[in-house]
Amino acid sequence: SLRRYPNASVILYGHSLGGAAAVCLLSQLRDSLPHTRDGANLEDNTPLPGAHVKDNYSRIKGMILENPFASIPSMVRTLYPQRWLPYHYMAELAWDRWDAVSAMKEAPSSHGEHASVLARLKHDMMLLLSERDELVPISMGDAIWAAAVSSPSHRTPHSAGDYPYQLLMDPGPGPCDHYDAPQRRVVIHGAL
Repeated sequence: SLRRYPNASVILYGHSLGGAAAVCLLSQLRDSLPHTRDGANLEDNTPLPGAHVKDNYSRIKGMILENPFASIPSMVRTLYPQRWLPYHYMAELAWDRWDAVSAMKEAPSSHGEHASVLARLKHDMMLLLSERDELVPISMGDAIWAAAVSSPSHRTPHSAGDYPYQLLMDPGPGPCDHYDAPQRRVVIHGAL
């Protein structure tokens, strides 16, 4: 999206496993990289993808998470709570953990030049949680919320943009449609 729409602001949206993936992706991205005058990355001396490295990710203006996983291992333990099943213990063997809670906790609280995009956005995210989600328990969203607000630099709320925005919604019927489309659009548009 950043390349396809070079003048647009981007809001990253993640649902379920995609929420954990969005958090983990943002924890890996930097608004800018340390570089030399010739445009090479100081860490591995590879050429940077252009002179506007900071501009690329600074256009990511927000993050919306809907019923996000806390991590793959915690989701496996949720799906297989019976301790007599081997799956309960195999959760720790997951190759890709997508640990959104750890990523939130480890994101530096400063917004320095080389801080992750997640460090910049975690205090201004929108979190949509459903009490009747058939797969992801609300406790996973609560854990991500707690990790975001437990940061030592968490700001005292002054306006809607100064703290993570949490919204609990009661879903309608249906296995996948947690919110009806018009209601979802109104809520998300109102928060933006």
